[in-house]
Amino acid sequence: MEPDIDPFLLHRSSHAFLRGDHAGIQARFRYRRDLFDFLAMAGAAAGALLLAVNIAQWFAGRRPGDDPSALYSSMVLAVLLIVAGFYYTTSRQRAAANKARLIGDGQVLPGSIVSCTARDETTTEASLGEVTRSYLVTVEYRFKTPAGREIADHDEVDRPDLRRAELPTADFPVRVLYIDDWTYALL
Repeated sequence: MEPDIDPFLLHRSSHAFLRGDHAGIQARFRYRRDLFDFLAMAGAAAGALLLAVNIAQWFAGRRPGDDPSALYSSMVLAVLLIVAGFYYTTSRQRAAANKARLIGDGQVLPGSIVSCTARDETTTEASLGEVTRSYLVTVEYRFKTPAGREIADHDEVDRPDLRRAELPTADFPVRVLYIDDWTYALL
């Protein structure tokens, strides 16, 4: 890597971040609920309701001839729904909080591109009849941690502004925002 070459910055907000403006990169790391979050929360709520009904049935007593295994199976299902729902939503929130920590506590490390590719992608939203065109740029990169460990990873983002630009080649410099071996992001 040559020190006088400006690094390739995959995300548009990275330029402003390196100049001290954190607004764009904060938006990139902000936690956004999606359909799966709501489904996970609904599953946890349904599990809690099912568990409450099962407990009420348990204390109400069983009638002669009732199969207790059905009640036990229903209770296990309820507990699994609650645990899975809470695990999914809290793990996503924790991951978003760790990414947000990068802004205040992270350090910018040098890295290099292993490969950089791009592809056109067209999606059609059948229910709305909308066609979306994307130009996805994928960067495989590597960098060394302050402890000397080499980490290799990849990142992909829609960058239609690079459609006619020449993509960087292997060993081109990049920058990585780093906290620890599990919390880092390509700039």
